[in-house]
Amino acid sequence: MTDRDWADAHLVHAALEIHADDPAFGYRFIADELPGKGVAAGENRVQRLCRDHRIWSVFSRKRGLNRKPGPPVHDDRVQRDFTVTAPNQLWLTDITEHPTA
Repeated sequence: MTDRDWADAHLVHAALEIHADDPAFGYRFIADELPGKGVAAGENRVQRLCRDHRIWSVFSRKRGLNRKPGPPVHDDRVQRDFTVTAPNQLWLTDITEHPTA
């Protein structure tokens, strides 16, 4: 085990203790609290280790994991062919333009 791995292990242990005390805060709070535990580390290093060990705020935003698009809202009646020869032959709307329940 290298010295760097040993130091990272101590840093992760201290970060887990800080996070267990208050899981609402993420790596920035942990980086601010580490000097009080006697551990010196830069914010980028703390961010990397927290990411690698899945230590993050309970309020963190979702990172797109397991997000899949839902089914189509309605049938595609024009079959993606948007060409017309005269005005008022084809009307389209975006789903955000009309209210839905």
